[in-house]
Amino acid sequence: PPLPPELQRLDEGIPTLSDVGLDRNPRVIQGGEDAAWQRLNEFIDGPAGVYSKGRNRLDRAGTSRISADLKFGLLSPLQVWWAMENAEERPRDAGSFLRQLVWREFSHHTLWHQPHLLEKPFRPDFEGFPWLDDPGGWDAWVTGQTGYPVVDASARQLLAEGFVPNRARMISASFLTKHLGIDYRRGEAHYLRYLVDGDW
Repeated sequence: PPLPPELQRLDEGIPTLSDVGLDRNPRVIQGGEDAAWQRLNEFIDGPAGVYSKGRNRLDRAGTSRISADLKFGLLSPLQVWWAMENAEERPRDAGSFLRQLVWREFSHHTLWHQPHLLEKPFRPDFEGFPWLDDPGGWDAWVTGQTGYPVVDASARQLLAEGFVPNRARMISASFLTKHLGIDYRRGEAHYLRYLVDGDW
């Protein structure tokens, strides 16, 4: 529904990106409820049918790209669930996608009840883990200069688009912590600075 007349004038003095000499990055997803529904419907009509295979393929668009829409409340988990279930042709791999949606909600539920997990490991015996201080490794990881193509592509996509597919996030985080030995919380803070869908 349209905004009430008294609220429609509130944005009259707010400059646009072009007013301040900036261009909109076309690689960053378009916001708004209409765009969110369009993304969801395109996913249901396309990649959702082979989601369990496509979601881990970094060479093609196999994910929904609705994580930011869920974060900002443009779509609710229930709306996504029912859109998938009630699609004219329910995607044959809908269950695989819906399980991931449930994992998202489970993670939010866990953090609601255990907010300390945002700062401390789930297992207390890892609190004293000997993380390394490796400025060169950190800089290479952040800028996409590690020499490992998938890790570097993930870093560059994050900076260029504010989005990285889940599989690439996991590979990048694993490289940071297991290969470089750098504290996962530093990586989390870096990702949250740039991710459009970062919501912790």
